[in-house]
Amino acid sequence: MLRSMSARCLGTSSLRVGPAPRNRVPLVLVVVTALFLSVPAWGRGRRKPSHPRASDACSMPADEWVMMSTEHQPSASERFASVWTGTHLLVFGMRDGGLFDPCTNRWTPASIRGMPIEIPDLGSELPIQPVVVGRHIVWLFPPSEEFLSPSSAKVSAMIFDTRGNTWSAVPRTGAAPNPGLSSAIVVAGSELLYWGVGQAGGCARLDPQTNTWRPISTRSAPFARPRLRAAWTGTQVFVWNGDRGSLYDPKRDTWSPTASAGQPSAGLPKVVAWTGSEIIVWGNITARKLDGARYEPLKNAWFAMAPMPATTVSPIYTEAFIDSGFLVVQARGGSWVL
Repeated sequence: MLRSMSARCLGTSSLRVGPAPRNRVPLVLVVVTALFLSVPAWGRGRRKPSHPRASDACSMPADEWVMMSTEHQPSASERFASVWTGTHLLVFGMRDGGLFDPCTNRWTPASIRGMPIEIPDLGSELPIQPVVVGRHIVWLFPPSEEFLSPSSAKVSAMIFDTRGNTWSAVPRTGAAPNPGLSSAIVVAGSELLYWGVGQAGGCARLDPQTNTWRPISTRSAPFARPRLRAAWTGTQVFVWNGDRGSLYDPKRDTWSPTASAGQPSAGLPKVVAWTGSEIIVWGNITARKLDGARYEPLKNAWFAMAPMPATTVSPIYTEAFIDSGFLVVQARGGSWVL
């Protein structure tokens, strides 16, 4: 059942920290710090954010604002790139870089040796934004000199290892695709999986630990269309190409179609996401429909979702995402949860 909700019900846990706009390094750092040090960002009570260390605890006081440390922080720069890794904030400027741990309020210098200058120079204006694959941050580069220097255009990807504090280049050879905007990118375990269309063509999987691309089988694969949508279920990749759904098994390198009965109407969806037990395909931007369906892989079955109220606007003018298993839709007329 769809329910209307006030903005305060959403909670700041729905905030998504992504690449920052230029000239706003301090703002980005404050927002990320606030998410970790302010209790409301994690709900009521005095829970602290999870941390991969054995202690699983932050040393920062709960429900307090704390001045961010300036020791070892990157130099001020108008051009920079920033990435939220899930536990740390990584910032690269034109002269240096830094990795910030909100739990300890400490900066660690991040190497820029081997980093293409386009990464901080273009920042959020790069055609494809960085992807976090475990401890590795991956930048996919298009085969075009419109954005890149001739030397960088020969590279399919640049990888920064947060643990080793090193950069490495993946050459545009062998199974390497031609990364572009008309593509779907999914992190499946320790690999990055890429599907492209047209000039951004190619289906391949990247292992950041070995800096190698491997081809993805195209046998029984869905027909590639612009703006593919994909989601990782934990064992398989669900891909929606606008007409049908397909499941890719990375262990077997095989494709299988999903059931067609009850599937969503054809078109570009607003959301394709995994809730932990099912796939949600919702919001037909092409047909301007506020409908969708749920897919359960174990049953290979689609189930209809309740339609949005007729008073809401086109999916083009909505923001939708999955939060704790709920579909949250924000529009000018209000916010709704299913």
